[in-house]
Amino acid sequence: GRWRVVFKRSMETRDPDNDAAFGPGRMQTVAFAVWNGENKERNGQKAIAPWLQLIIDPIPSERVEK
Repeated sequence: GRWRVVFKRSMETRDPDNDAAFGPGRMQTVAFAVWNGENKERNGQKAIAPWLQLIIDPIPSERVEK
């Protein structure tokens, strides 16, 4: 199957030693783990994605009409 997920959090952090700071144009290495109880996964059992490179696109500036 296919999943679609939305994560929401601040791009910056007050705790850079323990939290990742994100920002437009920066590359960040990320990985995801998914726990599925219907698949009898428990404790540390889960599906793990390989490391991925995340780059957040800059917010496009508003177009000014002349």
